[in-house]
Order: sequence, then structure tokens, then C-alpha cells
Amino acid sequence: MNKVLLILGLLALVLIISLRPIDTSKENSLIVFGKVVSVSEGGYKDAGFRLEGKKEFYYINRALVKHFKLAELKQLEGQWLSIRYANHWSVFGLFFTPGWHITELRQGDRILYSEFEK
Repeated sequence: MNKVLLILGLLALVLIISLRPIDTSKENSLIVFGKVVSVSEGGYKDAGFRLEGKKEFYYINRALVKHFKLAELKQLEGQWLSIRYANHWSVFGLFFTPGWHITELRQGDRILYSEFEK
């Protein structure tokens, strides 16, 4: 019985750590450069980006509600982008393809999307 409680406690702890709010600050962001293979809608009006040679996907939360239309984002397919994304570990990444929250999207020097103060 004690082993079961210990395992359940550890699982609960991992779940709590995984569900913590995402720190979207510039200091907690990583950068990836790549050629956009596809742009699609996912989640609830999120815009998802897949990059050539990467299994992960990157998404702008609620992008299709607040900022963009899917047709305009699809024009980025085949283009090279710089994606800054939140460095956030989740237990779900162990079982599913990791999805990374985009904090800034650039094409060259042009900022297409940013969660940072200007």
C-alpha cells in the first residue's frame, strides 16, 4: 500500500510540475531557425508551424482569434523564420510530439509576432 501511495504521489508531483504556467519571458526563451514546411490550425484557434528537419511543432496560442488569418500564415510555407519559444518542460512531451509555445516570430529583421514589450 505504501508503494502505491508513493507512486501516486510522484505521479501527482510530475503532473503538477508539468501543468505549471508557461514562463514566456524573453529570458526563458530559446531560438530555432528553420524553413517552414507547413502551417495549420490546432488546439483552439492556435497556429501551428512545422519546420524542415524538426519533429517538434511550434505554435502561437490563440493566433487565429487575436492576430492572424490562417491563409496569411500559410504564405510563410517555404520561408525561413526565426522562432523564439518558451523553454518549458512538460511530462506530455514524453508521450507526444513536443509542442513549443512561440513567444516571437521573425522573418529576417521583420517581427511578425511578439509577446514582448516593444
